Amino acid sequence: MHTHSSTSTQQNLVNTSNTTSQHELVGNRLLGARLVDVLHAMSRAFPLLLGSDVDAAVAQCPDHISDQEKAWIVLGITSGQLVTLIQKLPSQPQVAAAYKPTAAIRNKATVACVVAAVLPLKV
Repeated sequence: MHTHSSTSTQQNLVNTSNTTSQHELVGNRLLGARLVDVLHAMSRAFPLLLGSDVDAAVAQCPDHISDQEKAWIVLGITSGQLVTLIQKLPSQPQVAAAYKPTAAIRNKATVACVVAAVLPLKV
């Protein structure tokens, strides 16, 4: 029963993280309005921190963008790279600008809640 609860908790975090990271993502002239565009931009900005999980997610689901995004979030939760992404995103103005100013991922309180929930799941 503990395994089901743990799996359920992780799935809830995947869903919450996916929703949070796509909330009010509108894109800009440098980025499209898809999470995968943000992931690629951030992996270029921080290749040593974020590149390997982005590459792994693309390799897992080469033909389906939404599956790549979900795969990356799962990898990012367990590797700790989701925390890195949300902590580093505001330092990349061209990426942060792809979100509306009212986006959840640009809200310090929301980011702190997501980090607090995800950080203990790092393997």
